[in-house]
Amino acid sequence: EGKPLALDIFDPGCTVCLRSYRNQKADGFFDRFNTILIVYPISLPDGGYKFNNSELITRYIYAAALTKQEYAAKIIERLFTESDQSGVNYQSVMQNASSEEAEKLLRSWLQDFGAKPTTIKEISQLAGGEQVANILNSVKNMVEDKIHAKGIPTLIYDGKKHNGIYR
Repeated sequence: EGKPLALDIFDPGCTVCLRSYRNQKADGFFDRFNTILIVYPISLPDGGYKFNNSELITRYIYAAALTKQEYAAKIIERLFTESDQSGVNYQSVMQNASSEEAEKLLRSWLQDFGAKPTTIKEISQLAGGEQVANILNSVKNMVEDKIHAKGIPTLIYDGKKHNGIYR
């Protein structure tokens, strides 16, 4: 619709990414740019991930996106902008949860968003499947080998790469 394109690379467990997302939202960034959100769980040399449950959340976001519903965007929005009944932001809740607790919470969010039980099951299966694993590998290759992101978050807009928090 005539808006310029932006790429926003973030890790769902990264607190700087959370602040950057909130700043972008408050500044109207998402209204000014057609923004492609690229979810990239930061991996460690030992094969693990920097933030607890980042890979699981990423898998659910990509699996939800495959269903062609708005669930992926809603997961990101809730993760970065909402809190549980105790007032703890959901990113922190996910950081402190076991993988089983995190997956249960993601499924409950999908239910909250109106997903039917069959869709929740489909997303769960996709999240653990080869198609999403291939997406994660492609994203890793793009972020590390093509974009050469020096840090996360990374934004690309107005023809420039911007590392770190959006101000």
